[in-house]
Amino acid sequence: LPDIKLVIVLRNPASVARSLERRGFSSLSFGSRLWLNYYQKLMGDVSPQEYIITHYDAYFTNPQAELRRVLGYLGLPATDEMISRACSVVNLGLRNNPTSLGDLMDTHIAQDVIETYVRLCANAGPVYQIIAGQEWQGIETGILTTGEPSLAIDLHTARIQYLQRAL
Repeated sequence: LPDIKLVIVLRNPASVARSLERRGFSSLSFGSRLWLNYYQKLMGDVSPQEYIITHYDAYFTNPQAELRRVLGYLGLPATDEMISRACSVVNLGLRNNPTSLGDLMDTHIAQDVIETYVRLCANAGPVYQIIAGQEWQGIETGILTTGEPSLAIDLHTARIQYLQRAL
């Protein structure tokens, strides 16, 4: 389709896998592989000019700013009242599986899933970058207190890749 613009909503693969597992549809391993296959297929079929990545968590932190960013990309005008009305439906009580970058390690999600997620997160906009910065800081603090060297190497590599893509 000419001039198509896609909005790709990104959600932590651990959250997706836990949600599927909780509903009895799959295991954590299967759910995270399903997540990976979905995003690999999606990203393989579109060029970066055709999409914007928005992170699910951004709508629980600063929904107004994230909604404005997405609408701006789509070229859709919105008044302050429209934005406010749309954001009024955000309900933290409906967020069943909140997860962070650190949860990926705790659930033993495969490295290729983590790498794909981190790469996509780097393009998820400024609202999510604040969230990610806080999560990375928490992970790094946890590594310092637990002294887990193999995890530190993997996270260090992922952090460098994340920062390079975010620039």
